[in-house]
Amino acid sequence: MVAHQDVIITVLGAAAGLAGLVLVFLGIVVTTYQSFPGDTPSKVLSGFRSTATLTLGPFVLGIACVALSTAWLLTRHNEDLYLAALAAFVAQLALLLLAASLVTWRVLWH
Repeated sequence: MVAHQDVIITVLGAAAGLAGLVLVFLGIVVTTYQSFPGDTPSKVLSGFRSTATLTLGPFVLGIACVALSTAWLLTRHNEDLYLAALAAFVAQLALLLLAASLVTWRVLWH
């Protein structure tokens, strides 16, 4: 059976790595947003603003997961922190899938 410590160390590394990946998506959105001329209608730009805001979600969840995992490693045997770290990681994955899909759609097909 896998020990909680092994799971948390793996989740910590994966959450940090995914948070970095999210910054790549955010960079794509910001770069695309900045490529529009100054007289671009705000209706066009508002979609990129909302996409950038959504993209921050998995980043924040990743940082929260790293913090929860680190807290668990410091305290050990805290089941609530363990479950919270796992829940934050699963939520980060789900929101990352949504953000990646939206960024890809917005940049390539919209």
